[in-house]
Amino acid sequence: MAGIAALMLVASASTLEGQSPLSFSVSGGATVPSSGFADRVNAGYNVGASLGLHIPLFPVSFRADGMFNRLEYNDAGGLAGGAQYRAITEYAQIWSGTVNAVVSMSTLLSPYLI
Repeated sequence: MAGIAALMLVASASTLEGQSPLSFSVSGGATVPSSGFADRVNAGYNVGASLGLHIPLFPVSFRADGMFNRLEYNDAGGLAGGAQYRAITEYAQIWSGTVNAVVSMSTLLSPYLI
């Protein structure tokens, strides 16, 4: 019995050593405009990245997200359509970012603050 407990302790310790406190992810997809903005631009693309920090046995972790969107102006309402503020380029570019605090709970839901 003591041998099994010792084996379980060694197995769990090696699992903890293999977990990094940092996480990194990337994303991408389509950006679809809506409302009046859709009259001026066509669908475009977005790319994003996320960097997270989770300290073991600490209930709060942190995450920073950044995203870039690019949409091409169409001929109907973009550069040639008399927009009040004309763009210097043929593309609308949108940069965004957030910093989040994630509270880990032992329940099914895990809330986070932005």
